[in-house]
Amino acid sequence: MKINLLHSSYPFRRSFETNETQTDEQPADKLTQVNNKLKRALQAIKDKIHQVVIDRPELFSDTGDDTIERLGHLIFTIGNQATQIDNLQNERDHAQYEINQLQR
Repeated sequence: MKINLLHSSYPFRRSFETNETQTDEQPADKLTQVNNKLKRALQAIKDKIHQVVIDRPELFSDTGDDTIERLGHLIFTIGNQATQIDNLQNERDHAQYEINQLQR
């Protein structure tokens, strides 16, 4: 007697189909969770940039309403400020050196 194991009335086949379906759904569920986390993170960044625009509109006088443009402008401004801080620290160090030289 030949038994067809692929027939859906056998418990093994139903179990296999259920496990296969669950396996296929797990990556999709994981991707959905990651996607939702990324959406929340992106919205939080957008909200923070928007708050900076509200608090300090003078920083954005030359930019449009696009969040990416505003973020680029913020990064550029921070880079310029970091350079200015470095220059001021170098000037301070040089002035302190001259003061020390005069005090000898």
